[in-house]
Amino acid sequence: MFRIIGYATIYLLLLLVSCFEVIAQDDCGIYPDGLFLADRIVGGTGTEDGEVPWLVSISFQGQHKCGGSLISSKYVLTAAHCVDRSKPNELRLVMGIDNLVNSSFHKQEYSIEKIILHQSFRRGVGRKVTVNDIALLKIAEEVKLSEHLWYICLPSDELDKLEGTKATVSGFGAKRLSGELSDILLKVTIPVHNNSICKEIYSGKGIISSHLCAGALSGGLDACQGDSGGPLYYSKVGKKPKWTLIGIVSEGEGCGWEGKLGIYTRVSSYLQWIKQNRDDLEVKKIPNFVNVLFGQNNDTSNPPEKKVSVIEVPNLTTSSVLDKWKLPTCILCICEGATKNCTKESDIQRRQGFYGMFAMQKEYWLDGGKLRLREDDKLSPDAAFRRCATDVECSSNTVKTYLRKYKKDCNFDGNIDCDDYARLHYHGPTGCSSPNRQHRQYWKAYTACKNQILGNI
Repeated sequence: MFRIIGYATIYLLLLLVSCFEVIAQDDCGIYPDGLFLADRIVGGTGTEDGEVPWLVSISFQGQHKCGGSLISSKYVLTAAHCVDRSKPNELRLVMGIDNLVNSSFHKQEYSIEKIILHQSFRRGVGRKVTVNDIALLKIAEEVKLSEHLWYICLPSDELDKLEGTKATVSGFGAKRLSGELSDILLKVTIPVHNNSICKEIYSGKGIISSHLCAGALSGGLDACQGDSGGPLYYSKVGKKPKWTLIGIVSEGEGCGWEGKLGIYTRVSSYLQWIKQNRDDLEVKKIPNFVNVLFGQNNDTSNPPEKKVSVIEVPNLTTSSVLDKWKLPTCILCICEGATKNCTKESDIQRRQGFYGMFAMQKEYWLDGGKLRLREDDKLSPDAAFRRCATDVECSSNTVKTYLRKYKKDCNFDGNIDCDDYARLHYHGPTGCSSPNRQHRQYWKAYTACKNQILGNI
């Protein structure tokens, strides 16, 4: 008998995990600082406080119903079968917890503004499995992110061949079929299998490419009722793992039965659908300060002033509050955060085609169109590029030109501002992300400088 995983757990393997460093605030899929997993329960592993910060409990009338994954400060990804028969005001999103009974200091609750089901979602009928079992939940207000409440990474298009690798599934589900929910958040590490194996096991039941199968064929390791909608996540082996959501718990036959596998929604098959149904990924309208700053004001009746001394950007912690930054100081913050002395040629870091304290790619410099310096006439293109990479005015103008050309909103906060400059400066045109995790000092200095300008708000 097929079970839709609505109430319950996971059989667990004992596991040892190293400590992880805290990194830049906007990195997805990262564990809190100093985490060491050693807590054990009978038959498996519990989770440390904050170990799965993207795990969301979807509750109905105060009781856990399904799991979900926080993928941004505004959206939760879950299984469609968890929410297709519910109205937004009937459900609550509980986050920052690893225990359903004992209240956590980090616990946060949110209401749902909108439920977005996949248009082709179909529950399993008869011998057929559920298809397109995916839904987006738009959170009514922006989540207050912390080390105990963070969002997981979505996979890239390339991250699709995971057969043979190990992934982790977590939830408050039952330890056996028709059992009671687990009070504590549990996890289990299981192998991902090729869909051809899954098709053999569930012959004639409609396994397709957008399904993903995982579990131990020997039995004993699986998700179960109550884990539905929860995350199956994966990270490449390394010192500092970055976890990526690869599957959504959907259904299966039994719980941890020998010869059976759990069926998951393959997240990489729905990236376009997710993108099309989110409104926090694109800059709907270029903010006025960008139009003025870059001379893109289409209102000819009120032309911009020739000189702009300030721009307005949202505060890092309170997006509704607009603060004023002096542009040169903003760029200087980025510069100082990277090297503390950004004008010296000796500070150039040459590695893998990157130069300067911003690790600015030459292609980015050429594409952006740097400010022409008189002394460049005497230099070769490479030397001129290196000189620009260590000059605040030159490099900041290069970044502004690039942003104007591509309207880059690196952190998808709806604004093109100093934070975007920082990311582009550091990684170049294709990075558009936070600095390398090893350079925590960069963000520490940058944040300190920013706070000094803005004050404590």
